[in-house]
Amino acid sequence: MRKQTAGPLLAIIGILFCLINLPAQQAKLRKAELFMETFRYEEAIAVYEKIVRKNENDLTALVGLAEACQKMDNLSKASEWYAKALAQPEADPVTYFAYGQVLFQMGECIAAQSAFQEFLRRNPNDHRANRLQDVCSYYERLTTSNLEQIDVSLPDFNGAYSDLAPAFFQDGIVFGAVRSTEKRKEAFYDLYFTRPVAEDRPQGLSLSYEPLVGFSEILNSGVNEAIVSFSPDFKEVFFTRNQEQIVSEKIPIRRLEIMVSRQGADNSWSSPVPLAINSVNYSTAHPGLTPDGQRLYFVSDRPGGFGGKDIFYCDRVGLGWSSPINLGPQVNTEGDELYPYYHNDGVLYFASNGQLGLGGLDIFRTEDLGGGEWGEPDNPGFPINSSADDFALIMKADGSYGFFTSNRKNGAGSDDIYAFQSRRILLELQFLSERDSLLKQSIPFALQGEDFMQFSDGDGRWTTYLEPEDCLYVQLKDEHYQSDRMEICASLAEGQEKLSFTWKLTPRSTSSLPTFGKDEKVLTGKVIDQLDGEPVPFAEVYLVSSGCSANINLTTDANGNFFFNTKEDCCYQLTAVGDGYFTNTFARPFCSENWPEAIEVNLSPYRLRTSQALGTALSENSQNEFQIGSKVYDDASTAIPYLLNIYYDLGRASVRPEAISELNRLYWLLVNNPDIVVEVASHTDAQGTASFNQRLSQRRADAIVTFLRKKGISRERLRARGYGETRLVNECADGIKCSEEAHQLNRRTEFRVLEHEIGQSN
Repeated sequence: MRKQTAGPLLAIIGILFCLINLPAQQAKLRKAELFMETFRYEEAIAVYEKIVRKNENDLTALVGLAEACQKMDNLSKASEWYAKALAQPEADPVTYFAYGQVLFQMGECIAAQSAFQEFLRRNPNDHRANRLQDVCSYYERLTTSNLEQIDVSLPDFNGAYSDLAPAFFQDGIVFGAVRSTEKRKEAFYDLYFTRPVAEDRPQGLSLSYEPLVGFSEILNSGVNEAIVSFSPDFKEVFFTRNQEQIVSEKIPIRRLEIMVSRQGADNSWSSPVPLAINSVNYSTAHPGLTPDGQRLYFVSDRPGGFGGKDIFYCDRVGLGWSSPINLGPQVNTEGDELYPYYHNDGVLYFASNGQLGLGGLDIFRTEDLGGGEWGEPDNPGFPINSSADDFALIMKADGSYGFFTSNRKNGAGSDDIYAFQSRRILLELQFLSERDSLLKQSIPFALQGEDFMQFSDGDGRWTTYLEPEDCLYVQLKDEHYQSDRMEICASLAEGQEKLSFTWKLTPRSTSSLPTFGKDEKVLTGKVIDQLDGEPVPFAEVYLVSSGCSANINLTTDANGNFFFNTKEDCCYQLTAVGDGYFTNTFARPFCSENWPEAIEVNLSPYRLRTSQALGTALSENSQNEFQIGSKVYDDASTAIPYLLNIYYDLGRASVRPEAISELNRLYWLLVNNPDIVVEVASHTDAQGTASFNQRLSQRRADAIVTFLRKKGISRERLRARGYGETRLVNECADGIKCSEEAHQLNRRTEFRVLEHEIGQSN
């Protein structure tokens, strides 16, 4: 009888032993999970290995070991642990996907295909099914498709520790970085600002940037601050910070929350406050505002998600935000989806380790289809993505360049910010005469899709840059030559960096001035560029009648001439408009009974042509008395700065009463040119501290913008920028003795046109 009861008794003892040890095992698993959550992967591996040594079939520990090794970029070891986990009968289908992803990242696409096929057999309705059918072709596309189209570079502002997640702020970028650990027991992220010395060069992005400065003493604290997003006017900032509450004392965990701060009239930031969507029970992080500032995307591991961390959004409602909404399974997976960035073209960029990619985290993009629907996430491939973690992509509105973060090898630190730009083809267009000789004159032409004229230089040459997939449609606009057009595509370069085209022009058979009858009254005129006295071809001249015949629209010829004939006695208000010029409307009307022999119409340019250079001042006329400022701006813009004769009391930013007339002239200039966007720039001399001068100049620029806004000019058309003492027009820098007159030259306010249409760069 005792022999018959020995087996059941041992079984009961074994069960009791397991039950006794179960709490201890669960405690170890929880400890390992906390190590994983705090990125202490080596310590997590040590705990998981202890569990596996006692129970080699513990599925949770086996998967945990595989994930930790994958985080440590030890892919071969990760694949071994995933294989052992899959030998357990209760293995989850998601483990097959994770195993296949590791094999895919190792380049073993055939073995990866087998793992994915088993995953799809167990989970046939997964939204990634189409992409998982032929992962070998997908791997080839990711690793080869962009090799000749995108340049990636490592800017010089990266430090020896960690730099990540930039955001555009005015003419520079703000990002989180770990710089010095000498005064702290732990390393923390703070927010820093820099701007490029030369933001965009023909052959690629500049690697030279101004020295880093702390973005704000108010925002930087004794915990981590990083991953920022700004409102469209840069007056509101959202950023990620650690919560004050510690979840575990033994393994301290500070979850994440989103803070918001607003900029006051003195340009200082308010004390940051947490958003209402935060919670001590989970993390809320990685804010990403839409370009209109009305929707906030963010990341959270809150309940109701599809995996580790998901992307949510909420809409601005009054002074607060709506309840969070999950983006759904098309974007979110059982893995982590992080760093959302909504581009103005309606595409959401994000990082994921749950979508199929080349590394742990890859950057993906998905199109906003509206109504809560999203397109299938697309992986842009190498060199944006790599076998390392790649995340936090941002891109300029025109798509010309951007930045992302990666911990790929050969960087400056652990995480580094990389710049990327589409590789461009240099196009040189040359105009030839019928005898195949280069024309020694400027030739006007138009590009399809653009409503302003282009001109070759004085030697008949014109250059530009083409994106790899671009085509140009060029139409000749010179009345002395027969009409012609040409299509030029970058693909014709066939791998070369330069593409040259010659265009042989055929003169028209006849070219004569118009003739008029004896009884006709003729108004003749010429539109002149006020900067250099050259004619303005293809300018529009509008004659608005005073109660007689219809209004007249004229276009100047290639020599800037226009003609109008009539038999009526009538008066006309004359307005001239040219691309790149301020509109000129004459105050007095022109009447046919006493028309002058010829009218000279001066147009003041707001951007330079290729052959032009700035002088010291424009000649004055009744329509525009603004004088040209100095070309001291470091950007590549051809915008012409104009001086505003505005003076301030010492150390004050308020506009003095005698400046009102000058500001009213700027107001009417903006009224008469409703499509331009201007920068109001204030400068100081070098007397006083640089920080004080910077703040003072910004307050002065803001005061002018406030004046114009109160008179009805839209905020979208105005940019206030204080340059402090950084753009001196002479040698009167710190330590240089100068006269008061010399210092006064630096104490100036200017304006320049940044865009010729709202939303279109100049």
